[in-house]
Amino acid sequence: MKRVGSCVYVHSSNTGCLPADELADALRVAGNVSYTYVKWDTRTGAFTFVRCRGWDTLPEPICEAAVRVHNGRVKPVSMGVDNSLIIHGKHLFVGPDYTGFDVAEARARWESYQGASWLDKRRMGRLAWWRQHALPRLRRQDG
Repeated sequence: MKRVGSCVYVHSSNTGCLPADELADALRVAGNVSYTYVKWDTRTGAFTFVRCRGWDTLPEPICEAAVRVHNGRVKPVSMGVDNSLIIHGKHLFVGPDYTGFDVAEARARWESYQGASWLDKRRMGRLAWWRQHALPRLRRQDG
């Protein structure tokens, strides 16, 4: 489980930490959407169901589609057509026994750039910035 402010992020395999009844209601309202992870805003009670490409195969999966459920209403969430959102720290979303990817390897990659002087936390969640600024540095580091 990943926490940022009032929001909790969990992979679809790890939703046991979320309020079960509220999650079930939100999924019903959303039409039982297929999702990779869910974001729950503990302050507002909103659930956002996000589908990602490459969760188990890419180091930083790419967000493709999302819907937000709040107060019984469903709203599509823009993922950015030319500059998609990406997920870094995917190991934080899953349980320690997750088998879809190597959790220890994902954690090590994430830890390798924490605190780096080049890291811009406001922009690092976008694919274009990540490709231009982070990947070249990470490749040099791995090489």
